[in-house]
Amino acid sequence: MNYYHNPVNTTFPPCVIALGKFDGIHVGHRKLIDEVIKRKSEELKSAVFTFDKSILEFNDPDLLPIMREEERIRLFEELGIDYMASYTFDDNLMNMTREEFTRDILIGRLSAKVVVIGEDFRFGKGREGSALWLKEMSSEYGIEVVIVPDVTEGEIRVSSSMIREYLSNGDIVKANEMLGRPYSIEGQIIHGRELGRTIGIPTTNVRMPAEQFVPLKGVYITKNYIDGEVIYGVTNIGFKPTVNGHHLLAETNLFNFYKDVYDRMMKIELLEFIRPEKKFGSVMELQSEMENNILYAQNYVKKRFN
Repeated sequence: MNYYHNPVNTTFPPCVIALGKFDGIHVGHRKLIDEVIKRKSEELKSAVFTFDKSILEFNDPDLLPIMREEERIRLFEELGIDYMASYTFDDNLMNMTREEFTRDILIGRLSAKVVVIGEDFRFGKGREGSALWLKEMSSEYGIEVVIVPDVTEGEIRVSSSMIREYLSNGDIVKANEMLGRPYSIEGQIIHGRELGRTIGIPTTNVRMPAEQFVPLKGVYITKNYIDGEVIYGVTNIGFKPTVNGHHLLAETNLFNFYKDVYDRMMKIELLEFIRPEKKFGSVMELQSEMENNILYAQNYVKKRFN
């Protein structure tokens, strides 16, 4: 896939392009991507227009992306997208009129011939541009506009804000249903205090990416990937208050896994929430709780996946 960040002097080949924030690339976003892939041809490449960060996101942790940019790029490529244009939602883009955006970026730089857009997507200064407006103006701009209806789970519209709410409440199952796959964390395995090893419960530590939305701190059943190997486990996301931790970590006990994996990359998929983060009165209490959590998780995995 060809990836471009804030492209200025680059002109795309004629394409069918989806517009959206694509935060998390949830099941609603997948409908747009499916439509793009269905309409691509030898004459039209598949493309997406999206944002890497909003000005608001820099100052508000509640608006951080659900997935990192590197993960989005990888997933778009896996879905068959040929070109990705990722723009920073800065003052320049924020103050661009809907006409300027359509003429200068959508058609001028991105060579859009077919535009796939969700019914709620807004663009241009003051959010004046809408899917309906673009549809009405399509003949004037010489483009075809395809409006994709919202996707709902029951009576709830699938959205990134709803997924964040579920993640904040520890409702990982509903968040994963809206995402269409498990919420995940990815990072390098680092050295910790090795307390787990001294109490017979060794763990791996991955620092939570600063640029990714953080779910409710606590203990989760997880599916983990290291060098292509799949290992189930129990992951605590938090600061380890019992031992006065200072860094936000994803600390994982991997079931029946004893290899040295320091400095390797690890992907952690959250499957089910067990309990919120808690400060225990002693390391012995912590050990007992960890053993209970591991037993519960092992039974869950045995029932679901064995």
